[in-house]
Order: sequence, then C-alpha cells, then structure tokens
Amino acid sequence: MNTSKMLAQGVMFLTFAIVPFIAFIVLGQTTFFPYIVGKNFAFRIVVEIMFAGWVVLAAIDPAYRPKKSYLLGALAAFVGIITLAAIFGENPTKSFWSNFERMEGVVTYFHVFAYFIAACSNGRGYSPWCRMAHA
Repeated sequence: MNTSKMLAQGVMFLTFAIVPFIAFIVLGQTTFFPYIVGKNFAFRIVVEIMFAGWVVLAAIDPAYRPKKSYLLGALAAFVGIITLAAIFGENPTKSFWSNFERMEGVVTYFHVFAYFIAACSNGRGYSPWCRMAHA
C-alpha cells in the first residue's frame, strides 16, 4: 500500500470515526467546565492532526485538494468576516479565544473550517461529504 493511500485512510478514520464521537468519549474532570473544555480541546487536537495529514496528502496528490463550490466559498467568507470582526472588535483577545464557558472564539471557527475542508476533500469516490459539499 502506498503512502498517500495510507495517509488518506488515516485522515478518513479521524474524520468519520473519531471526531464525531469526541463528545461521548472525552470528559475533562479537572477543568472548571468539564463538559465543554475537555471536548473542545480534544476536538482541536484531533482536527489539527487530521488537517496536518490532509495538507501533506493534498501536497502529494492533487486529487485530494478541494474543488471550488459555493458552500466552501461561503464558509471561507464567513470565517474571513468573523476574523475581521474579531480583529477590529472591542476585545480582540476575547474574540479570538473566547472563554472557557463557551469556547466559541475565532480559533474554534478555524478548527471547524479545517475539519470541513479535510472532510469534504478526501477523495472524490468514497467521501460521503462530497455530495453535501458540492450541492
């Protein structure tokens, strides 16, 4: 089995077998908000590993790069607008990182966008997200 195929299977496993079930697996009992913080940190770590693998995979094989779609463009514009709003907002630090109670800062939106890109561009033939992403 070649390297790109193994990397693609690893990214697909993280995308569809690990990330959706983080909410059921992780409970950070040592944090002040145990039902939010641990799950969000676990989601960010897994998405960063998955996205790094996808970047390597997309650099090796152009078939794994995302196709242009209206949904991808709309999400990119949304994340861009939220980033600009965070930069020019009243409290940019709070806007980027949020707080431990909500964990909905721009950093979380970056991770969700990275998850979307990696999930919808993992091969054209077997990714169930492709039909939804290119609607």
